[in-house]
Amino acid sequence: MTRLEYAAYNDIIFKMMFADERNRDLLQSFLTAALDLPEGSIERLIVKNGEITPVEANGKVCRLDINLSINNMAVDVEMQVAPTRDFPNRALYYWADIFLSGGEQGVDYNKIHTAITINLMNHTMFDDDRFYREFVPADLQTGDVLSDKMHIKFFELTKVPRVAEGLAQERIKEWLQFLKCDTEEELDMLERTSPAPEIRRAAQVLSDMSSDEKVKEQVRARRMALNNWVTSMNSSREEGRLEGKAEVVDSLLQEGFTLPNALRIAGITEEAYRQAKQATGE
Repeated sequence: MTRLEYAAYNDIIFKMMFADERNRDLLQSFLTAALDLPEGSIERLIVKNGEITPVEANGKVCRLDINLSINNMAVDVEMQVAPTRDFPNRALYYWADIFLSGGEQGVDYNKIHTAITINLMNHTMFDDDRFYREFVPADLQTGDVLSDKMHIKFFELTKVPRVAEGLAQERIKEWLQFLKCDTEEELDMLERTSPAPEIRRAAQVLSDMSSDEKVKEQVRARRMALNNWVTSMNSSREEGRLEGKAEVVDSLLQEGFTLPNALRIAGITEEAYRQAKQATGE
């Protein structure tokens, strides 16, 4: 098996592909599946943050989410590669951010928009075998839903069968299989045999991106910014503090680095990293 140089679960590759105006059909197909909407029902689709910058003005490494307006809904999509202890709270914060960003002083509460976050997880977050979970505000005893304006969705790629195990029949599983691909053989299989034209084209687009110099430059800039951030983060932490270095490794994994490279950059052995994760209950 030949490992893909750029997998779709890498956050910068994911955003470069789906925020590109030339791939609006792919984005619409993915969102239709992820939001469980009828085919052709998305009439208005606006990407609000299509630009990609390595760092923010304050030097912080940017979060590469895709912020959208779909019909009358606010939607945010994010790829999460590495597990972090705070992600459930972060997911809630991100939902609140897009919900409040659409509000205005004196707004009619009967007309507030629906806000949805789609969290794509390339790691296991929940204990059972379900690859999809959706959270809404509901009564703990009766299950009565308080409002239909809040939806926080989690899709766990680790619980979806690999392409080699057989092509999925559900459209959302097809997209998750594509996002999970990390070998050239799997991508080629999807491109040749998927019954969905959008999936076949997505596989071709991803394959083409690996030889695009602009894509390579964006990835290099992102990784350079991340390396600079890691250096700054390491220098600000107490020397030899394993927990801090383990957090650096987690951040690098989230950016698509392999574990050996992440360990090398953070300056920690795999054994020490595992011990630090065990000590924090992860």
